[in-house]
Amino acid sequence: MKIQSILAALVIAQSMAAVSPALAQASATQDVSVPSLQQLKHPSADDKQVIKAVRRRLSRTSGLNPSNISVLAHNGIVFLTGSAPTQNEIDLAISSASRVPNVNSVISKLTIREPA
Repeated sequence: MKIQSILAALVIAQSMAAVSPALAQASATQDVSVPSLQQLKHPSADDKQVIKAVRRRLSRTSGLNPSNISVLAHNGIVFLTGSAPTQNEIDLAISSASRVPNVNSVISKLTIREPA
């Protein structure tokens, strides 16, 4: 069920990225295209290493609880989905993920989690 939610969010992201290239958060000189769902469902060995490194970095980031953050990657593009309790934690997650080696850009679909 969780993977279906992630994939649905990525379909929306892919549609929005086609309309708004700024959404990809890439530098002006970098050409970023959103991967297909098939590519995200079956990450390469390199993508798996990036995913693992990003998850490790998120778990070691002070002030960030990554328990509700999912990570996917394709060719150096990292996708963060899920939620965090504050905008500050979302910013921390994006910043931390972007500093991982072999990460070229980060696309965040993180939302602020409503208090229970």
